[in-house]
Amino acid sequence: RAEAKTVREYSRADAVWQTLTETHKVMVDDRNREWGLFSEMYVLASNSAFVPSENVDIAVGSRLGVRNLAKMNRKFDLADEIREELREEYGVEIYDRSKEWTMEIPAEGTSWEAEGDQPVEDI
Repeated sequence: RAEAKTVREYSRADAVWQTLTETHKVMVDDRNREWGLFSEMYVLASNSAFVPSENVDIAVGSRLGVRNLAKMNRKFDLADEIREELREEYGVEIYDRSKEWTMEIPAEGTSWEAEGDQPVEDI
């Protein structure tokens, strides 16, 4: 990816990025020249009150990856902002020690409620 960007082949660099993130589950932070595996990151806890749809799971996982990189770079204010954003937008609670997250049953009228998500007991 860096080699492609160096010779200004941005479409090739973007294709490499897409393969890394989608196929290999690698989180890339170009600004800090760092990367990490999603598997090293947070997972949905088995006791979560709610199982999100795939698109919500991906969105939350992506934000958790950015939060993890922020923490690695000692940008704790940004990490805290992302925690609050996830709590407010998706009802996510993060457990750093176990590297897990849970989702509370959404409040009525939340924007993602109708995307196919169901409470665990309804599945």
